[in-house]
Amino acid sequence: IKMSNGVNAGNGYSGAVEIVSGSSLSSGVGGNIAVSTGISTQDTSGTFKMKTAAGFLYSGSINLSTGHSNTGSSGKIALQSGTSNSVGIGGDVNVFTGASAAASGNIFLKGGASSVATDGGSMVLVSGVSETGTSGNIIIGQIDESALGGSVTVSSGNAALGSSGSIQVSAGTSVTTTTEKSTGKVHVS
Repeated sequence: IKMSNGVNAGNGYSGAVEIVSGSSLSSGVGGNIAVSTGISTQDTSGTFKMKTAAGFLYSGSINLSTGHSNTGSSGKIALQSGTSNSVGIGGDVNVFTGASAAASGNIFLKGGASSVATDGGSMVLVSGVSETGTSGNIIIGQIDESALGGSVTVSSGNAALGSSGSIQVSAGTSVTTTTEKSTGKVHVS
């Protein structure tokens, strides 16, 4: 199934493709939109690609957002890979910015702001647990070599009324504290 818009030979815009589900005017729920690839019982399922086309000046943007809510909570965005029931591993989730001859793009992760007496959104970065092996690692730093090494800055937020935030670095505890199995260490060099 292929959907395409019209081609514009002039200086204007080409046609757009818009997919909208049905609305609900009462207490019901609006219609859903489900886009999925085909399954495979013996091999690999289909690949889902979402990208913008190349442009002479700028390439197009991709905006992924949920709708606003007037009284309750707004919708969530869940980005996760599928699980593996066999000897394989779960899929990776990779977030990269584009390379450039001038300056590459940045990656910003920011919790939502709050305009009332509640707290702003938190930023949680945790690794996966393991029932029999070692839990996942968290690596913050520069992997590839550059002409000049980049800096790592960890700071708490400023406070206009009360105390500013704290920074806590600690190692996990071990239930079985023997010579071979002790609590983790914190190294700063």
